[in-house]
Amino acid sequence: MRKTITAIVATWMLCSGPVLAADPVDRYLATTRAEIRKELQGDAASAYVANLYSRALSQDDPRALTELGLMTTMTRRDAEGRREACGYFEKAAELGFAAAQFLSGNCYADGTLTADRAAALERWYGAAAAQGAWSAQCALGRLLMDGDLLPRDTPRGFALCEEAAGNGSASAAVTVARAHIAGWTGAPDYVTAGRYLETATRDGNAEAAYLLSILHFDGLRKLQSQEQALQLSDFAAKRSHVPAFILSARYRMNQLTGGGIGTNEIRGDFGWRLYFWATMAERHDLDRAVRREARRILSVLKQAVPSDIYSRWTDAAARTRPVQM
Repeated sequence: MRKTITAIVATWMLCSGPVLAADPVDRYLATTRAEIRKELQGDAASAYVANLYSRALSQDDPRALTELGLMTTMTRRDAEGRREACGYFEKAAELGFAAAQFLSGNCYADGTLTADRAAALERWYGAAAAQGAWSAQCALGRLLMDGDLLPRDTPRGFALCEEAAGNGSASAAVTVARAHIAGWTGAPDYVTAGRYLETATRDGNAEAAYLLSILHFDGLRKLQSQEQALQLSDFAAKRSHVPAFILSARYRMNQLTGGGIGTNEIRGDFGWRLYFWATMAERHDLDRAVRREARRILSVLKQAVPSDIYSRWTDAAARTRPVQM
């Protein structure tokens, strides 16, 4: 039975950290990726990798195969590495592992695996959804709304995602929020979209925080708060959501050009954070307009602060990860 989305209390709880997602596959993937990252950074990384390959070699351990695929995607960014990882996912999917079935569906959706894509998408997303993976159900719903790989059926696709969001899928909540923002269900409904995004942000979803930041900054939720917009964009940027890099820089640049920031603040923590997010946007965003904006911000900063401070920032940025900001 579809659950009703309840209203979210007004007081924000971002600082207390995200709650665990209700979707078991979302929870498994988030936890496993964090564990892999920790293992690869530890002193026994080589032993961990060797043991993982040994476990996966038997071809009958779906968790080992899935973990090996996830590790491959995290350590190899090339197309061949992605295909290798998808091979591990599909082997684990054949063994009935829901997380691997969801990941296999993703492999066909993004075009890494191409054989009989439409049938494979419905098979793997459907199998994962049948085991309670609500994100997989909404992934199928998005394909129905897009109408590219599957015949377009917007009402059914939206209903699938709405049900998934009601059952705790943060990614589904983002999809439903986007639909309300775009007016797919009628006139744009920013208030309802904001409620879905608040729920997803509490589950640690960076895209939700990014979108909610924009709604707050533009005043589209009838709750305009530039301070909260900055807090939300930083929340997303720290989780390496690339579009949030320029957003966090842009909000600070607005404060700087608006005259609300003094010389000492420019040369201090405010300036450093502005520099760091602009640098991250310039390095990682593929949009040329975004890169031009990032370079413009960096040019303004270079003229506004002494050269020794700017050089120190440059050195620090090379050693700093978004999560440390």
